[in-house]
Amino acid sequence: VGEDGERMPIAFCETSLGRRRSCDIQINLPTISRMNAVLTREENGLFRVKDVSGHDNIQIDGAALEDAGYIRVGETLCIGGYHMRLTGPNAEDQLALRSERRKKPAGRAKPAPGFGVIVFLLSLFTLLVGLELCLKYADGLNMALPASFALLIAGEWICYFINLAAGGSMRVETPAFFLTTLGFAVCATTAPGSLLKEALATVGGILVFVLLSNLLRSIRLTMQLRYAAGIGVLALLGFTLVLGETVFGSRNWIDLGFITIQPSEFAKVAFVFAGAATLEHLLTRRNFILFLGLSAGCFGALALMKDFGTAAIFFVTMLILIFMRTGNLTLIGIILAAAGVGSLLLVKFMPHITRRFAVWGHVWQNAADTGYQQTRTMVAIGSGGLLGVGGGNGYLHAVFAADTDLVFGMVFEEWGGIVALCAVFMIAMLALYAVWMCKGVRSAYYAIAVTAAAGMLVFQTALNIFGSTDILPLTGVTMPFVSNGGSSIVASWGLLAFFKAADRQMNIKPAPIYTDISSSSGRARSVSQPRKAPEGRRQSRA
Repeated sequence: VGEDGERMPIAFCETSLGRRRSCDIQINLPTISRMNAVLTREENGLFRVKDVSGHDNIQIDGAALEDAGYIRVGETLCIGGYHMRLTGPNAEDQLALRSERRKKPAGRAKPAPGFGVIVFLLSLFTLLVGLELCLKYADGLNMALPASFALLIAGEWICYFINLAAGGSMRVETPAFFLTTLGFAVCATTAPGSLLKEALATVGGILVFVLLSNLLRSIRLTMQLRYAAGIGVLALLGFTLVLGETVFGSRNWIDLGFITIQPSEFAKVAFVFAGAATLEHLLTRRNFILFLGLSAGCFGALALMKDFGTAAIFFVTMLILIFMRTGNLTLIGIILAAAGVGSLLLVKFMPHITRRFAVWGHVWQNAADTGYQQTRTMVAIGSGGLLGVGGGNGYLHAVFAADTDLVFGMVFEEWGGIVALCAVFMIAMLALYAVWMCKGVRSAYYAIAVTAAAGMLVFQTALNIFGSTDILPLTGVTMPFVSNGGSSIVASWGLLAFFKAADRQMNIKPAPIYTDISSSSGRARSVSQPRKAPEGRRQSRA
């Protein structure tokens, strides 16, 4: 231990070291890069040191580190002539740690007692919606209607008991089940023949949610699969471009004979999976260039498919990922400027886009033709009031795309403003929960992925709601969980898996390891304030 004797805790799976103020361990020496190295605690308990500066100024016990290597407790890490020794907690540290654990036990969190009540109320809401629709269509009742709602109620309670046994919570699943109930109600009114397909898609989506959230538990496996996910994004869009069918101006559907799917929906999940990275990967230039290449390939394919609504969703998600990875607002500004130039070129060479934007803000002047859908949506919202006219009693379901692009107006008309605004609140609650989780997750991957997934859900919801009410141009995107469409439902549950994976990490923090300073030159300190981008985690001094 050197003259200053400061001990800096390594309490998270990734710790950045460098001269930058946002580094977890800041070393103020001219021989240190702004972001010099990342110390990663791997799943097997070993610590991996990675050089992210490219200056080759790192040594482990006197041996030069070329790119990455392992360091064990007791060994010395030298960065730019500055020596630190990795050590375990001393007696004073262990006493403080035991005291902290008594105040807040580590490990799995016990589910809040209130979640049982919440699930009961949610099931009651689902039951009442299903009963109202069954009474409405009692003559010639399609048995798929009660069966679908019964299946949904069973799914709610199965998820609750699984979480109860695992010590988890229903914070993530509750909003999704509420929105899915509205989706079933919409489908029962506009497309009763598709209700069974919608129920099966929900089951498939929940299976994707469970499998993906469990896969994301392993950071090592996730990092190994990120390249496969990136290739999968390009393959899904490429297959659609080659084999897809043009429906309403966009080439974004593939007919498999027994089912029609929209691969771009699944590509959204894979894009978030591939775009997020752990701290030691996201700080490398090669990884960042590959991500920009992946994004450019997605935009090119979607532009050729003329699916500009999905392209806008991908673009906003890309901006979120870049900001979380770099925190560079200048770079974001350059990308926005380039996107503005690209948009002008699209308007010039694709006149049909100009025609779509021409009606924006003037739908009442074109209420009989190009503004027909938006004006009818706003009339339906006005007639719905706070309580609605009742399931199946509205008129908007007779308008084209009422159950997809205009679904918010349909929910507002038939089920009332209270329920419709609750649906918006559920999406907003997921977004706020994602922001809160960013401060407590143990790896940068979960913080970046959950933020990107939340941004995608919020922006897609905004496009759907504001587009149908003429606040934004009508882009033809679905409302997550609510709009009719199996591909959209599966993708929405897939995005929810990033929330669940981050939620599981909130109470799993390894015991801290310390770096003992063994050099009298320079100054080093651990950061006590919340991290700046990209990690967004809170560090505390021991």
